[in-house]
Amino acid sequence: MGITKQRQEIYAILSSYNRHMTADQVYDAVRHTFPHIGRGTVYRNLNLMADAGKIRRLYIPGQPVHFDPNTYRHQHMVCVKCGKVWDIKDISPEEINKMAGARITVVDQITIVYVVCDECAALALNKT
Repeated sequence: MGITKQRQEIYAILSSYNRHMTADQVYDAVRHTFPHIGRGTVYRNLNLMADAGKIRRLYIPGQPVHFDPNTYRHQHMVCVKCGKVWDIKDISPEEINKMAGARITVVDQITIVYVVCDECAALALNKT
């Protein structure tokens, strides 16, 4: 996989924003630098980078696919109000194996913790 200026910008956007982004969000952000870039180009580059292991796809039920520049094993929290996604500390394989039991081999895990984030909770308090 070659490195193009567009691909570099897409990765820079994913790495610099403090959230996990959908392809449409990346597309909107990258158009500030490359106004004529096509949506298909952004989608294709995100998928190429994910297939190459440079970024991760994050599947959250009921939401579009998000992309994560953090390729190390970790878990996520999702706000049920605004949909914001962020990393949380990984649950170790030892902890998972202990929960699973002696005869079960854990090969992968995906943990999503659903919460109401601080911002949404503050908004709810201000409305009352």
